[in-house]
Amino acid sequence: MHNLTTVIKFEILRTLKKKSFWIMALGFPIMLVALFGIIFFSNKTTDDATKQLEKQSFTIEMTDRSKLINPTIASGLNIKQVTDKNQGIEDVKAGKTDAYFYYPENIDKTPVEVYGKDVSLFDNGRYEGVAKNLLSMSANATVSPEVKSVVQDTTTYNTIIYRNGAPTMQ
Repeated sequence: MHNLTTVIKFEILRTLKKKSFWIMALGFPIMLVALFGIIFFSNKTTDDATKQLEKQSFTIEMTDRSKLINPTIASGLNIKQVTDKNQGIEDVKAGKTDAYFYYPENIDKTPVEVYGKDVSLFDNGRYEGVAKNLLSMSANATVSPEVKSVVQDTTTYNTIIYRNGAPTMQ
């Protein structure tokens, strides 16, 4: 029993002298710090890009065959109405405008067409986002709060169940 402390000291020293012990003991926390650092800087970069995008303004033209776009909302966003689809596309190609949206007559069967000037791989999606928001804001402006509640599935229900003429627990 008196050799137990000697054996424990020997095993501890042997373990502490191994490189693999130190790699595992220090490597895992360093890896976690690096992972959280990457996530933090990624979120910060995304937030900065979003704030920069809000400050940017770009020119938009659109043709609305669906008659769903509210003209007041479109003019509030400085979106110019164009009657000819080909002219809108040509304006984007020529650099006269940054984006062109074509809302077809049957929007449920035919996709909305979005044309835009290439700004970068990460920023090109902004055009579709604006087209979606414009359509959504216009639709919300024409629908009553009651219908919105049904469509967005935010209607609340109060259910009472009766057994033998008396309400039971819900």
